[in-house]
Amino acid sequence: MSLLAVLDIILGLIFVWLMLSLGVMALQEWLAARFRWRARLLELTICHILGDDALADQLYNHPLIRSLYSGPNAAHKPSYIPASHFAQALFDLVIQAGSEASLLQQQLYALRRQVATLKMRRQRAAQKRLNLMLALARRALVTTADEVPDETATSDLRLELDAFAHDFPALAEAVSHSLNAVVLQQEKIASALAEWQRQKGRGIPETTLDRLRVGLVALGVTHPRLKQTLQALWNGVEEYVAAGESPLERARVQVERWFENSMARLSGWYKRRVQWLAFGLGCLLAVLLNADTFQIASQLWGGGALRSLLAQQAMHLAAQSELPPDAALTQVVAMQEQLSRFHLPLGWFGLPLERQEAPCRWLPRASGEVYGLLIAGRCYPVVNAPLPDDMAGWLLKAGGLLISALAAAQGAPFWFDILKKIVNVRLAGRNPSEESGAAG
Repeated sequence: MSLLAVLDIILGLIFVWLMLSLGVMALQEWLAARFRWRARLLELTICHILGDDALADQLYNHPLIRSLYSGPNAAHKPSYIPASHFAQALFDLVIQAGSEASLLQQQLYALRRQVATLKMRRQRAAQKRLNLMLALARRALVTTADEVPDETATSDLRLELDAFAHDFPALAEAVSHSLNAVVLQQEKIASALAEWQRQKGRGIPETTLDRLRVGLVALGVTHPRLKQTLQALWNGVEEYVAAGESPLERARVQVERWFENSMARLSGWYKRRVQWLAFGLGCLLAVLLNADTFQIASQLWGGGALRSLLAQQAMHLAAQSELPPDAALTQVVAMQEQLSRFHLPLGWFGLPLERQEAPCRWLPRASGEVYGLLIAGRCYPVVNAPLPDDMAGWLLKAGGLLISALAAAQGAPFWFDILKKIVNVRLAGRNPSEESGAAG
């Protein structure tokens, strides 16, 4: 066999693997969108770096982050958060960390998990009441540096919590614990702030950076791990600012880098998870389609017409500058009739036999019986598969399916790049008779 024929066999195999990879990628994207894996993993990562689910809920409900929600009624959390949005939202949370409204809001988010233990009807009613109280908490938090906090909103919020405990006795203990926790946290924060001001000799904070440092003191009571992280990021920002850069800008850049590093680790973990998923989907497709690499290679080796057809399709695809998934899949559908004429070894069952003289059995006992499946009186012959008792044949089949699954898991871009390189090699070594034939 000539070198060009061998290259055509390789092109045909890579083309089949490329089609399988496209199928895996399409299934992957559908599953990721359907179950919103990216959004869930992002939320888990943010919960981890902040160290508290309630604080993560606060961050997600900040207007900057809420603006990234999608779907009907903005019900879907974002799968990507810009580092600048994260830093600004976190700054606001830190500045408000010691306020009564912020402490109450955190307790409300913690109560959500208690609400999940109620029966369905009571759970819905309790969730509606919680949403109303969270709206009150947000109103209390909407203050600027020159405004006085809305004390009426926090008073109303406490009254609503008392009424909530009365209407839902199963949650009364949890509500009482939340209110007591807020009182205790306020006392500890006030004591810590007084000690901090005494040691630093500072009075009322004037700059945003000063307000952030005051917020760190409050975080030392409610979230000491986050306080330690941010303090390490902000230590010495006044000394290490670049020319023309403000200390506040430097602090923001530090938080953005911290978040981006966390997202880089998340991306690496997600890619590893996706690779395992791609292999699983590749196994599924290979088994469903009976895409046996060994059998396809054998068919290409012995079938010149099929080999030429797949090589032509591969070269046509490689001639494109980018891999267009829709166009590639359209090509497969368009050449389906051609492939069926050349008997590409895909699938487990052939067309039903029109005239069936021999018995159709799943476990044939004699050489004259048809190896197939009898459905509604029609025999569907098993194709591209060894007999049930042929263990060596099934081991070889399993190996061919495994190779196809591994190939499909590599991704369509990987095979597209290799396809272009091999096509270049083939064109460089084209037989002069092929060129004269093409010219004629």
